[in-house]
Amino acid sequence: MESFGHLDTDQMGAASRPRVFGPDVELVVLTQLGQERKVFTEPTLVHGLAFLMHLVQDRWLVADPDYRR
Repeated sequence: MESFGHLDTDQMGAASRPRVFGPDVELVVLTQLGQERKVFTEPTLVHGLAFLMHLVQDRWLVADPDYRR
């Protein structure tokens, strides 16, 4: 986490919506939005960190930037 500077992980949450990447591949988005739950019903610009994850031998790993399914 040092790579991202100061992150208040108590203020972070996960963002999601249906995204199809393929079997055993997921996009994880972490956003820093505060302590209250937020639900956006329209496109909204938020700052966040996105990670493409893939399942390898029953473990979720961050995908290499050159990852190809």
